[in-house]
Amino acid sequence: MKKISIFLFVCICAVGISSCSKTSDPASGNNGNTNPTPAGTMTISVDDAPFTLLNATAHTTSSSGLTTVTVAAADSTGKGCGFSLTNITGTGTYNVATEFSSGSIKSVVMVYSYKDASGNSVSFTSPSSGASVGTITITEISSTNLKATFNGTLTASSGSGTVKITNGSVNAIVM
Repeated sequence: MKKISIFLFVCICAVGISSCSKTSDPASGNNGNTNPTPAGTMTISVDDAPFTLLNATAHTTSSSGLTTVTVAAADSTGKGCGFSLTNITGTGTYNVATEFSSGSIKSVVMVYSYKDASGNSVSFTSPSSGASVGTITITEISSTNLKATFNGTLTASSGSGTVKITNGSVNAIVM
């Protein structure tokens, strides 16, 4: 189930990143995005460097009796961040970890990615098992909107290294 959640999350991020494009009129005040009114926004600090991602959306899917909520945002440079929560019960604070109890699975995954100087995608993710590496607090969830705050320490998907996500905040439109 964890691999399906990560795959779904990566697919949504890829669509979000590829759908962003720069405008030919940077004076328009829309930060280079062709949609001057983004669907939602996400602000985060990565290793203490703050930035804002536009077009934050949330998607809900159900499979084998488990509901997964995936939230993602990206910009036109290939920078993206998001998280996926499986089998949550609504608003509340959730550990970024996979938990097994009484035959049920609760999985909370966080991912951050960017493109390096050569245009290669570099990804960081929460581990698939082990202790919690952060938290996601869902403060509002409805059929149209999701608001949350989040933080965590993510590990490079390939190679070595970590990034620290702090001050994460999202106001996403549910699609």
